[in-house]
Amino acid sequence: WLEANTKGLWPKATPGGDSKSLDWNLLADDRDREGPDRLKGQFWRVNIDPSERYVLSVAGSAKHRIKADESGYHNLILTGDWIDNGFNAGCIEASVMSGMLASNAVAGYPAKDEIIGMSKP
Repeated sequence: WLEANTKGLWPKATPGGDSKSLDWNLLADDRDREGPDRLKGQFWRVNIDPSERYVLSVAGSAKHRIKADESGYHNLILTGDWIDNGFNAGCIEASVMSGMLASNAVAGYPAKDEIIGMSKP
């Protein structure tokens, strides 16, 4: 699938030209394998237990949530009801607020003070 469809999903992750394949050299691999074998150097995980599939909103836990624009990487914006979104609960409203905060981090819109539910500075 990655050899035939990467360009449509991640255009900058292809070697260029007419290639639709993933540029395998973009994948970290401590054994420096070639081509699709570099997938063997990736960490794969499937969350199958109920406790692994949801973040709780227990008292005092909000201080551990990360803001959309504070991932620690200049090109990684976070979103989801698990981040610090002002509502900090597992629900669709928190997901929407997180999406709006991600949009703000990327494009400056909407302004944070326009996101209903966000505390004012």
